[in-house]
Amino acid sequence: MALLMAFAASCATPDEIVLDDGYGYAQFKLYKKASYNTEDTKAIVSQLDWLSEAYKVKVTLAYGDMTVTQTLKLSGGDGESSEWGLRSERLKLVAGDYQLITFMLYDAEDGELYSGGPEGDGKFSVCNGGLTVHDITVNVTPRGKVQFTLRKDWSGFEGMEGTRATMREYTFDEIKEVNITVKETSRGTITTLKELPCTFDLHYYKDDEVEDGYKTSSILCDTLIWLPAGNYIVTNYEAYDEQGSLLETKNNPQESPFVIKDNQTTKADIGITLYKADAYIQDYIVLKEIWEALDGENWYYVGEEFANGINWDFNKDVDLWGDQPGVKLHPNGRVAYIDISSFGVKGALPASIGKLTDLAELYIGTHNDTNHTYYDPTLDHSQSIAERSRNRMKNHGEWLKTIHTPVQMSEPCARALAENGI
Repeated sequence: MALLMAFAASCATPDEIVLDDGYGYAQFKLYKKASYNTEDTKAIVSQLDWLSEAYKVKVTLAYGDMTVTQTLKLSGGDGESSEWGLRSERLKLVAGDYQLITFMLYDAEDGELYSGGPEGDGKFSVCNGGLTVHDITVNVTPRGKVQFTLRKDWSGFEGMEGTRATMREYTFDEIKEVNITVKETSRGTITTLKELPCTFDLHYYKDDEVEDGYKTSSILCDTLIWLPAGNYIVTNYEAYDEQGSLLETKNNPQESPFVIKDNQTTKADIGITLYKADAYIQDYIVLKEIWEALDGENWYYVGEEFANGINWDFNKDVDLWGDQPGVKLHPNGRVAYIDISSFGVKGALPASIGKLTDLAELYIGTHNDTNHTYYDPTLDHSQSIAERSRNRMKNHGEWLKTIHTPVQMSEPCARALAENGI
């Protein structure tokens, strides 16, 4: 029977112990072998499944030629915290040298759970008027916790040929619940973790190699899951939306290997593949083309809906490009509404705007907008309102010349205009 006894024992005199001449106290602490010996990270075939199942311990001790047997209650908090250790009631003994011969663990109904004996000599001493703590380790299935994070996998973002094998296209932030199937590689054990709730998190990228202020997002599974110790891979996940509809099922996702160690929490990543060919991603690429074509770097918002001076921001993941001031999206992520009338746009809209097939409203502004970076004589505050009204046509002509650079027409047309005084 695989059992490890710890030989080190301590003797103390706590304030609450009343000195009793010739007597002392012993207390036994039970630990899982895998976490007591921190260098042992292998999965162990055990006789006891959970340490928290133990409610009592019966110890058999040798004291000289005498044998002492006593049953003691165990305590260790709730079931989960008990996996980090249990302690027995104090046992009053005559001061002297003792040896643990055997011990028996019982459940809450006095059913036998586990019996063991020391592999070492099991010796400890009880001090006169003091407290000796002696550790016992039990072969319990080593377990740890895992928490999954869904991260964006860009391996499907090269080229336009690939599309995801999904029930329908969906945006990353639509994932609200997942089922995850994992496999322990050495034993081949398959475990499916069902209905894990998810929380979308928008945050700055922390990798030093990425420009400061770069935004990304991830999805955290809120539940910590107990698993037997071992080496694991994720073999499958199923993603669901808020209504419980299946979004995607995928085998062997990226970034799936992880290791579970006894009484430790492991962070594991699962890659959710994003595809450039998805319609909403294509919409966001068009948004950037519009921004670039209309002098986006020099945009300066003047209005009441957003902060003055705000601009569109593309220093973030492509699937976040739809989140811009003046842009509204359909529930499926497609662009529904664009209003850039207060940004001081200049130039011509690109032909790619025709790809926004779900666009319902578009506002690009007029020459009366108040935030152009070039001089607009129709808004010249050095002129009185009366002067501006009186010179309205002249001022508009000057403004049009400013934004539309004249080009030389052909010689016959120019001569014909000149001959007619035009």
